Amino acid sequence: MSGVEKTCFAMWKMIQLTLIFHLFTICGALLLGFGPAWQTIVALSLETNQEEKHYSLARAFELWKSNFMDANIRFLSCALVFGALGINLHLALQFQSILWLVLSFVIMLVMLWIIFLWFYMSFYAATYDITLIDNAKLAFMSIFLSFKQFLLTVSVLLGVFFVTWQYKGLYLFLSFGALVFLLDRVTKPNRDLVDGAIND
Repeated sequence: MSGVEKTCFAMWKMIQLTLIFHLFTICGALLLGFGPAWQTIVALSLETNQEEKHYSLARAFELWKSNFMDANIRFLSCALVFGALGINLHLALQFQSILWLVLSFVIMLVMLWIIFLWFYMSFYAATYDITLIDNAKLAFMSIFLSFKQFLLTVSVLLGVFFVTWQYKGLYLFLSFGALVFLLDRVTKPNRDLVDGAIND
């Protein structure tokens, strides 16, 4: 395939993943569907041959059903911690001293860490059959393996958010699929290190 064909092919697969994500988010009544829908497209992306033109909706439904409980536990746990930190950040920003500004910065870093933790846990849940605690340990370790990958992951999140903010229609048709593809690539070096350590 030429460069243009590869780009179009990748875009088409991202669109499919995004539409599958929205479908299963709705199936889970939004709040209870978001975590399993994300887990579904992560697992579907990882297990499907890159040469395949289409993702199997039947397989996606199987993944969604089998991951429904665990994916919701992971997502809602991270969401609750993130929400609590958000409230504390709001309160800290009400004060205008250096101490509170430093505290606000620390809270923002921890909130970012929670997002990264959830992303890594999603990839590890799709790769290994492990407990929630062991998954969290692997994800925690992975975040700090490489500062370069950390910065790349931040760049991916900010880039996808900025482009989606500028072009709102991408939220419906591309953003989540693109996020899975990009996160797979920027987190893969760290995940490979962990995989090597586990195999050894």
